[in-house]
Amino acid sequence: MNRKKRISLPIVFDERQRQRIEEAFSGKWKFTTVEIVKRNGEWYTHFVLKKTVELPDDFETIVAIDRGEHNLAVAVAVSKKNPEKSMKGQFWRREEVKQIRGLYSHIRRKL
Repeated sequence: MNRKKRISLPIVFDERQRQRIEEAFSGKWKFTTVEIVKRNGEWYTHFVLKKTVELPDDFETIVAIDRGEHNLAVAVAVSKKNPEKSMKGQFWRREEVKQIRGLYSHIRRKL
């Protein structure tokens, strides 16, 4: 096999993902990284997009939530007075959530 040969493959998006990519091409979002990953014999493309938003002046604290692959969710609270330093953060790891759900599923089955 000639590894220097270039091939093109289609990327399949759901409706929301396709909309974000189209917005990125039109300039509403900015591409920060694109990564191609092979998992379980299938190829996946990870696009990381960035968007600047205007914030109203009448807030005291912002809460940001990021959903991820390894951490199911990460929440961070940021104060208006010191936006560079987060006030509080919380991680929900996928394994911990699965373990808790499994425990309660077992309890429900026993009932």
